[in-house]
Amino acid sequence: MDNDQKMMTALSYILSITLLVPLIIFLVKKDEEGVKFHALQSLALSVIHIIISIVFTILGGITFGLLWLILGPIYGLLLLAYLVYVIILTVQVYQDQDPEIPLIGNLVREKMM
Repeated sequence: MDNDQKMMTALSYILSITLLVPLIIFLVKKDEEGVKFHALQSLALSVIHIIISIVFTILGGITFGLLWLILGPIYGLLLLAYLVYVIILTVQVYQDQDPEIPLIGNLVREKMM
């Protein structure tokens, strides 16, 4: 990957929490296979994060916040793990590795073919 592709890939991972950035990068760079793959991985990771956030919010709301005493710290740890993982993915991209997220990477590769 050249520097432009690395930057786009890194941005799609680092800003994946927004959902919008990986989508824009996918639409703009859909002709470049490497960037497209990583943008789709990042998009899938972002969607999973949003689903988990919604589930935690609903569970906390159903129990009138009592469950948040347990779910809050768990969600905080999950968010921290998510942020650390996207940083690791970004570093791997800049080290000329081709990181593949377990399970998500296989699904994305199947859908691209």
